[in-house]
Amino acid sequence: MIKKYYQSLNSLLYGPFMTPLVFLVFALAFFYQKKGIQELRYAMMVGTAILGVILVMYYTKKFKISRALKSIRNIEEYEKGGVIDRSWILNDRMIACIGLDMHEESTMDIQVMKVEEGKHGKLTIYLTNKEKTFSLSCRDKGEARRFAGYLQKRNLNIKLENIQPEGNGTLQDLGAL
Repeated sequence: MIKKYYQSLNSLLYGPFMTPLVFLVFALAFFYQKKGIQELRYAMMVGTAILGVILVMYYTKKFKISRALKSIRNIEEYEKGGVIDRSWILNDRMIACIGLDMHEESTMDIQVMKVEEGKHGKLTIYLTNKEKTFSLSCRDKGEARRFAGYLQKRNLNIKLENIQPEGNGTLQDLGAL
């Protein structure tokens, strides 16, 4: 299910551009055949080139998502875990996702959690462990607070910035089964 979820997000991202463009190219081809106007032929070529670029971007992103998902061990276990926006959380690890860029990280050794508000009220959570800082997106402050409560229960020494924890600190607070 998780694999289909991320592939569907990719399709939703590119679908609104590809579908109308295909219809436009076919309409231009139809009218070019009927009328023989040379400008329609040029417009059809430009539309086809744009469609080709979009298809290359779509399949490149699809390949990257597929490769990232294959590197995640026991991905089926995440279906029983909690969810924050596009990230999935288990007791010992999580799929950290921002946009469609995802990777697996441990939840055990997170030292700092920082929350920043971005465009249109979208929140970004920055998590720092021993090796690096990585980020994940969040829908609202309540979700970020519950995630902070969960991380604080797992690690009492975690430093929280711009956020106050709430909830019981369980995966059920994050929507787990």
